[in-house]
Amino acid sequence: MSDKIHRPSYIGIHSRDESTQILYISSGCRQSIGFTPAEIVSKNAHDFIADPYSNNYASIYETSEEEQAEDDEANAFVMYVNIRTANGDPVLHRATTFKCDNCVIFICVGFHELPYQSKHELDVQMLDGAMKRMNITHEKEARQRDVNNHQQAAARWRERAESEQGQRVPLYRAQSRQIKAAFVLENQSATEILANEGIRRQNGPLVVF
Repeated sequence: MSDKIHRPSYIGIHSRDESTQILYISSGCRQSIGFTPAEIVSKNAHDFIADPYSNNYASIYETSEEEQAEDDEANAFVMYVNIRTANGDPVLHRATTFKCDNCVIFICVGFHELPYQSKHELDVQMLDGAMKRMNITHEKEARQRDVNNHQQAAARWRERAESEQGQRVPLYRAQSRQIKAAFVLENQSATEILANEGIRRQNGPLVVF
């Protein structure tokens, strides 16, 4: 008698955008998680993830500025996630995913013999590209902190600018930590009048990059 454990598996495709809408799934999902393909197709893949980080799942497939600069973008990943089943019990799955232009192909294998343990962070191993391990939860929190810090710094800068007499407040300020250029949009008619009157001063909205 063989002691080999049978682990049901299935393959599927979901969109690569924030919705992660499931476009196709094989019939093996019925044996693994109890849903028929008809019950899953058109639903969102991240809604079937039973872990708290489910809303971070789609960000795996975003291309970072670092990857673009180094031409080291990953297209294949492996991760362990708890998937919701039809009876409500989460089951640990190993998901191997492949990023395409507009969609993601996924292959899932269920580990039904393992007891449920909540996973609070999404760890992902790249199988190509930089070949690194990513903690998606930590990276997304760090990016959000950077955005918040930038917004707070911009707000403080604007308050200080408005409080200083004669300080010009930019019409537009680029999302950059280091100012690279600043110029004034000229108001032609007003500039001609000021020049004729012998007055020299900037006229028009200030733009900062």
